[in-house]
Amino acid sequence: RKGLDLWKKEINSMLTSMETQERNFTTRDKLDMISDAIRNFNERVFTLELAVWRASCLQFDTRFQSMEDVLEHESSQAPGEFNTHVYKEDRRIKSGADIIIRGVMSFLESEPVDEVIVQFKNYR
Repeated sequence: RKGLDLWKKEINSMLTSMETQERNFTTRDKLDMISDAIRNFNERVFTLELAVWRASCLQFDTRFQSMEDVLEHESSQAPGEFNTHVYKEDRRIKSGADIIIRGVMSFLESEPVDEVIVQFKNYR
């Protein structure tokens, strides 16, 4: 879990460092293209993380159609008081999103790079 959080912090730090005042308009345009591609990639990773987390919360079980169904089921099964926040946080850790995203990221990352290369070639 910490690996994914550190990666997000590094991406945000890199994006912040690219927000420099550049006098050369060509360089500024290229930095903007790269920043847009990184933000797009970051959004894809975030969407994947949410999808994996939600599937984990639903326990990868097709009988649950919504979070409310799962939470109701879990609260009825809990021996004591059921805490929704603790359940969701626990499922976030146990979802395996960190491992899954690392495996899928290599398939996602070349697309933004390819898009930037095409934009650079077409830049005039």
